[in-house]
Amino acid sequence: FDYWGMDDVIIDFGDSSLSWEYYDMFLHVDEGGNPVYQPFAVYRVTFPEGDTLRLFAGFWDSNGDGAWSMNGADDWATPTFGAPSWEPIYCVQGYDADGNEISYDPANEAQYITDAALTTSANAVWGGGPGEFHYPYVTATMFGAYYGCLDNGDCVSGDPGGGVSALPIAGSYDKNGVMLTVSHYFKFTTAKANSSSDVFTFTAPATVTSDAIAMVDIEKVNVFPNPYYAFNSLEENRFDKFVTFTHLPAQATIKIFTLNGNIVRTLKKDTDASDVYLKWDLRNEKNLPVASGPYVAHIDMGTLGEKLLKLYIIQRNQVIQYY
Repeated sequence: FDYWGMDDVIIDFGDSSLSWEYYDMFLHVDEGGNPVYQPFAVYRVTFPEGDTLRLFAGFWDSNGDGAWSMNGADDWATPTFGAPSWEPIYCVQGYDADGNEISYDPANEAQYITDAALTTSANAVWGGGPGEFHYPYVTATMFGAYYGCLDNGDCVSGDPGGGVSALPIAGSYDKNGVMLTVSHYFKFTTAKANSSSDVFTFTAPATVTSDAIAMVDIEKVNVFPNPYYAFNSLEENRFDKFVTFTHLPAQATIKIFTLNGNIVRTLKKDTDASDVYLKWDLRNEKNLPVASGPYVAHIDMGTLGEKLLKLYIIQRNQVIQYY
């Protein structure tokens, strides 16, 4: 019966509603056959649309008097403290004949009374119906009288002396004996996941470049991983082998030599100053994999200066694809 998802539910004691039996879905009436208005209204706030739909209120009328009542702990008790509880509330999402969601509308109460059943007023059928939800949207919601009721059994009004439970309706007294000047409501707010309507904006500082900044960055010019030990965590497959020079200026020429001075590869960088990286694919000028061993990289950065780096390459075993 977990229909809420990320919707919110509000039980408002500042309004009243007709109500229906939770399972059989007949209209609650008193002994004289008169419809009974209960002291609350229930709303569903949909996510992510934010639409508010008034649910068709109901409860389990265990004593059959048509009124939402407190019948003592022998009838209903809260599961946590065992305090006597009001009869469990069940509320139904209404639908039209085509399965479109509809709200309880006070303007239609005369028709609801004539219909006398949710099967007609809201097309609600336990375990069926034309809409998405085939069972009550709100189930077995209990309000307990933790502080007990007045000696005369009144669990609505409270006491000016405090110390008893009451419904949060204007004119009643709370547990401290303070009269409520407005009726209260309870809002059940669910955790919200990100949805297609969420927009996140990130603002980063603008790139700032200058010769002075570039001169400072030269001290940070480096190559990684070093040593290259048959693997780079940034590689996507066994053929995509490389090391990366970093903190380079916009223009730079990198010449890679063996220790005896033979040039292996020349790399040139001519990009935007914000791009400080340049990859070497561990191949020579003939596009063949270089041998394992030590190498020297000479980095010429024009007017900004030059730098020498030592790096060590340990190649993995070569796999011959075709033979």
